[in-house]
Amino acid sequence: MISAGFPSYIRVGRLLGCLKEPLPIEHQMLLMLNDLVVAIVVLVEKHSEGENRVITPQLLLSAFALEIELKCLLKICEIDFPKRAGHNLKTLFFLLPDPNRERIIEIHRKQSETYGRSAAEADAYFHDTLEIAQEDFVTIRYVYEKRGGHETRNLGPLVLAIYSYIFEVRPEWKDHQVDLGLTN
Repeated sequence: MISAGFPSYIRVGRLLGCLKEPLPIEHQMLLMLNDLVVAIVVLVEKHSEGENRVITPQLLLSAFALEIELKCLLKICEIDFPKRAGHNLKTLFFLLPDPNRERIIEIHRKQSETYGRSAAEADAYFHDTLEIAQEDFVTIRYVYEKRGGHETRNLGPLVLAIYSYIFEVRPEWKDHQVDLGLTN
């Protein structure tokens, strides 16, 4: 049976319920984001088996994590995002102020050096991925409705860059950061 070993009842945000005072929403988003990042890393480690392979749950969780990251940063910057921005990653990214966007791209560029990408290649990957995958959170959830599937890109590098940036703008949250062995 599929439920063997799984609890029948799970309280979402269980850690948040133990707090005497509620955390600001952006901090709550960070705690949720940590769970998503850990799940993505587990999927990558368990299922890639040395191949350059991305599986559907990893893509879906990456798109969701990226959305939460961007909305978290918008909250930190005290920018209200319109409901019409919804799940669109590109729209959410371009609501951030220029210095924030530039620093995120700079972090992505530096992290991309690990994979042998030049700055120009890293920048192209970032912008192309944002363009191609802007509606991934919605599209991947309903990919079975699309004949011929859906082409996208691995959002992992963008997730990691923005995740790093969140702790740069909120250093007081470092105690909550999942150690991914990354440097800015």
